[in-house]
Amino acid sequence: MSDSPTPPLSRQDAPAPALSQWLELMLAEIAAKREARERARLEEAQRALERDAAPHTGDGT
Repeated sequence: MSDSPTPPLSRQDAPAPALSQWLELMLAEIAAKREARERARLEEAQRALERDAAPHTGDGT
């Protein structure tokens, strides 16, 4: 039994374009999730500032 290495794929057989497209989609999805998380964090911080800046009436509102 021979342990010869597998011959390299030719350019025609290489899955690089499909992998490249998949990788681009994954990176775009990661970036979109990061942006959404950052927007949510900023919105929460803004709400906290508004809540802290609101006058306290003492009646629970």
